[in-house]
Amino acid sequence: MKNIIVVILSILILDSCKKNEVELVWSEEKAVEILADLRVIDAQLKKHLASTRDSVQLHFKEILLSAHNITDEDLTKHIELIQSSPKLAAELEKKVNDLLKKRLEDIRGKK
Repeated sequence: MKNIIVVILSILILDSCKKNEVELVWSEEKAVEILADLRVIDAQLKKHLASTRDSVQLHFKEILLSAHNITDEDLTKHIELIQSSPKLAAELEKKVNDLLKKRLEDIRGKK
């Protein structure tokens, strides 16, 4: 009897883990590119005065959406999905850091 209970609980736990997995509509590469661009935008926004930050943020967001051919709703949905999965967020964060390091190396190499 105890074995049956253990098996049932194991199945329920494994099933709940599968439900917690998040699947993005974007490719992982596109998600990493967008998140990297968001990081750059955030860094640039910190350089602006608080009085102009909101308008600059809107301008940067329009550029980001256009450059990646996505909607504001898509962006919001994917950010929420990523935030809901710490595992996915950590995986993407590492890839974003790697991409930003590569971009910086490429910029430094061109000088």
